[in-house]
Amino acid sequence: MKCPVNLLLLSFLINSAQAQVFKCENKRGQIIYQDSVCRSTGKQSEIKLQPFDSTKTQAAQEKLQQDIQQREKLKAIEADRTLKERAIMAIEEQTKSNENLTRTAREQAEALDRNTRAVKSKNKSRVYYQQPAYRPHRIKKNRPEHSKQKTGLSVDISIK
Repeated sequence: MKCPVNLLLLSFLINSAQAQVFKCENKRGQIIYQDSVCRSTGKQSEIKLQPFDSTKTQAAQEKLQQDIQQREKLKAIEADRTLKERAIMAIEEQTKSNENLTRTAREQAEALDRNTRAVKSKNKSRVYYQQPAYRPHRIKKNRPEHSKQKTGLSVDISIK
């Protein structure tokens, strides 16, 4: 925004102050631009300044403004595209992770099924029975009492 304003101010200054510009070349071959006649014996030439055209400057400023707006739109589009690409990549990674988890769960289920079938096939000839529930013995009056407490829990061990 500062550039168009500066350009506009510069154009008014140039338009209001039409000065002569001289191009001078010194003995060492350096070129110097100045507003007075060259003092040295080097080459001198006068540069003709063309009058300032405010309509061209205004048109250039409008074009510059349009270019700036277009660049901002392109930056916004690029940022949006980048965000969408990142979202797509995250979704793809999540999908791969889910597929791996599904495959692992399926493999574990198959392994469990194989193990269950193997145990059942090995143990078909064996007969499992339910253990009787634990029943505390009746303490006879003649015997001393035991120091351990009796819980009354039963344990059932069987493979189905």
